[in-house]
Amino acid sequence: MVDSIFKKIGSVVATSVATEATARQAADATLQAAITAAESVRSTAVADEATARAAAITTEATARAAADTTLTSAIASEATTRAAADTTLAGELSAEATARTAADNTLTNALATEKSRIDSILSASSADKDSFAEIVTLINTVDTAAGSSFAGYVTSNNAAVSSLDSAYKAADTTLTNAISAEATARAAADATLTSAVSAEATARTAADTTLQSNITAEATTRAAADTTLTNAVSSEASTRAAADTTLTNSLAAEATARQSADSSEATTRAAAITTLTNDLASKSPVANPTFTGVATFVGVKETKVALSNNNIDLATASVFSKTISGATTFTVSNTPASGLVGTFLLNLTNGGSATITWFTGVKWVGGTAPTLTTAGRDRLGFITEDGGTTWDGFVLGKDLK
Repeated sequence: MVDSIFKKIGSVVATSVATEATARQAADATLQAAITAAESVRSTAVADEATARAAAITTEATARAAADTTLTSAIASEATTRAAADTTLAGELSAEATARTAADNTLTNALATEKSRIDSILSASSADKDSFAEIVTLINTVDTAAGSSFAGYVTSNNAAVSSLDSAYKAADTTLTNAISAEATARAAADATLTSAVSAEATARTAADTTLQSNITAEATTRAAADTTLTNAVSSEASTRAAADTTLTNSLAAEATARQSADSSEATTRAAAITTLTNDLASKSPVANPTFTGVATFVGVKETKVALSNNNIDLATASVFSKTISGATTFTVSNTPASGLVGTFLLNLTNGGSATITWFTGVKWVGGTAPTLTTAGRDRLGFITEDGGTTWDGFVLGKDLK
């Protein structure tokens, strides 16, 4: 009993320690799962946000590229249109200049010819005859009777020349003014286009700067959040590690204390067991005791065994039972030595239903084994005084009901 109690105490202690360790391991596993889940959620959110920001940046970059392409195309188209207009204007100016130059040359030649002819007449120079004859013809066509007619012709001719010269000069002035106005308009348009391109470039640069600032700020915020999460996880891990260390130390201290207590208890229990053993040894019955005189036994109890086989072992009991279901051969073992009396009772159910072969040395009343009840219970008794060489068998009751 003492040893059983000692083992039970040790089992309870081991179970408590194992339960506590299991609970701590489960708590650690739960914490790790929570940390892993939080990290997964955080990583997913960061990845989603980064994907969204990247998509927004890509969309903005695509829009800006499309706008830049459109602006470049518009500038190229405008430049092409302006170049074509400039080419057309240059062609027109060149044609007009050529025509004016030809007209100026024609007028200059005509004036030179007329002046030469008149100078020849007035100076009576040695002009060629053909020219002189032509001049004479021209003069003869004039009414010399009226001297003022020739002078009027000359005056009129000079006026026509002067008018033609004034018209050419006015046309040149108009052309010059038109060219100057077109150049001014073209310069103003180029200035407007340059200003628009510069303003667009400035706006695009400012937008790019703002976008980059937003990206940088977001990256900084995310980095700070990741740092915070990492610090929190590290702090929690440190706390748990410290708690585990404390638990380990506590368990080690508890185990040491328990071992010390168990050792002390074992020593105490061993001493108690030794004392108890000595007491029991001093009070236990002697094997095969011999009684002299009169011995009185009160409330004697004997052990009963239901036979699972056909061997009657007198070391296990003194009362046996058996239900017969087929041919049976009985044997007896652990019989008391010769000079001692050995007895046992045998309860047989359905003993007459099959052939029974009895153990060696059985003697029956009249020398014949009894006929037992086919369907019922019989009680038999056996006694030997010579170590089992001879057994006296008795029917103590048949078909007991």
